Amino acid sequence: MAKRSSSGMPRSTARLAAVQALYQLEISGGAVEQVITEFAAHRLGESVDDVALVKPDRVLFAELVR
Repeated sequence: MAKRSSSGMPRSTARLAAVQALYQLEISGGAVEQVITEFAAHRLGESVDDVALVKPDRVLFAELVR
């Protein structure tokens, strides 16, 4: 099995966060920019199940959610 390069990890983390943000938008019906701001302030860079995530590509995150 080939080892993954860490150079793509910020993009992978951004995609994961975007899926979570899109789910939140679907459930709450909130405004896109509000959800992006909330994620940037409180959720990006957190850990999941006690595993620290690589800091996401914030520009890619915002583009995907928009």
